[in-house]
Amino acid sequence: MFTSTFARSLHGMRRGLIGWSIGVTLTVAVMVTIWPSMESMDIDALLAQYPEPLKEAFNVADYGTGTGFLNGELFSIVLPAIFAVYAIGRGARLVAGAEQDGLLELVAVTPTTRTSILMQQAAAMVTGVCVLGVVLWGAILSCSAVAVPVFERRDLTG
Repeated sequence: MFTSTFARSLHGMRRGLIGWSIGVTLTVAVMVTIWPSMESMDIDALLAQYPEPLKEAFNVADYGTGTGFLNGELFSIVLPAIFAVYAIGRGARLVAGAEQDGLLELVAVTPTTRTSILMQQAAAMVTGVCVLGVVLWGAILSCSAVAVPVFERRDLTG
């Protein structure tokens, strides 16, 4: 059915990638909707107590703004963890998953070298991470398009 290990790997990760994409989208949506409740807090007083290295490490200097909140929470902590867990899980499943599914022997006896098999599986993993990145970009654009006008209307009406 599949002519390459790359195509077989992509086909095998399609359901998981859909689930991870939904999770990334929901994470962005939840973080965007949390911001209005954080906006009313005196975040600057809280941040004054933080040590400078911690502020720099987590990029929380502008935490009192919507952009700073998303940078501090979403892009400094949550999303790197999500992408790392996905990549580590897929990387661990590169060879172990094929062996567990009983496909490693079939792939190993083909005239393809083991290096080629590993490189194709690694390329499939990188492709999956890139797909998650595109989904993240789309989620941020769509949530921003919905949330910013709502927040601006709320600010105008008081």
